[in-house]
Amino acid sequence: MRLFLGFKVKGDLKWISHIEYIRLFERMFKRVDMNILYSRGFNPHPKIKLPVPKSIGIESEAEYCEFECDHDDEQIKRVMKELIKLMNKNWIDIFKYVIVKEGEKALSKRIDFIKYRFYGIIGVPEIVKDFKGVIEYYLKDDMLEMKVERDFSFSKFSREFDFKSVDREIILK
Repeated sequence: MRLFLGFKVKGDLKWISHIEYIRLFERMFKRVDMNILYSRGFNPHPKIKLPVPKSIGIESEAEYCEFECDHDDEQIKRVMKELIKLMNKNWIDIFKYVIVKEGEKALSKRIDFIKYRFYGIIGVPEIVKDFKGVIEYYLKDDMLEMKVERDFSFSKFSREFDFKSVDREIILK
């Protein structure tokens, strides 16, 4: 049986690499007695996939993991409750899991686009008096410290765009 698992990456977990996440999930699955299937061959490895590698140092509201296991529906529900409880203790928030039906596309083939949000704290010198001055001050500056978030979309419609032609949107909170 194949499953998709959605989780959030926050805090110090943003410093874990792609391969370390796979190892982390493998260890967590063993702790809750999840029977993960292994590849065949000389050097078998667990069938755990993270379709889009996350850059190190970036928090995420939506990361996804795909894995195969040897459980029926009732066992999956029991084991997933234990896994969610265990992961929450270890600062990983699992927000979704989906049992994949036979013949459905792999997770990596279902993602149409990834949305990134960049945000940061703007410090403005006292000589700048109005909002237009803030914009002008930062347009001339070469560097602005930003944070990055990303979301996945599984819709059938996506739009490609050139970052140079994107309108800059400033949201005040």
